[in-house]
Amino acid sequence: MTDPLKQATRIRPATAPATPETVRVIYGVHSLDVNIAGRSVTEVRTTLRQALNIAPQAVAIVDGREILESHVLQPGEVLEFVRLAGEKGTIPL
Repeated sequence: MTDPLKQATRIRPATAPATPETVRVIYGVHSLDVNIAGRSVTEVRTTLRQALNIAPQAVAIVDGREILESHVLQPGEVLEFVRLAGEKGTIPL
């Protein structure tokens, strides 16, 4: 059986109807409905980092709430990676 995270970029675009087993992953204009329930946010970030061009400093939000990277995703949730306003070009001190 093929790992759903490795096949994520081949899954139907987010405009297609989602099934109850999928999790919607969003970063900027990129959006995927992927069968990744049961995976942690860290696993998803690592695997989809290049495919969705996810910035390392992007904050993880699930269903509108900021969550820990260890959060295990449930079917039907929406995982969004966001950059906070004013982050562009900042240098951590």
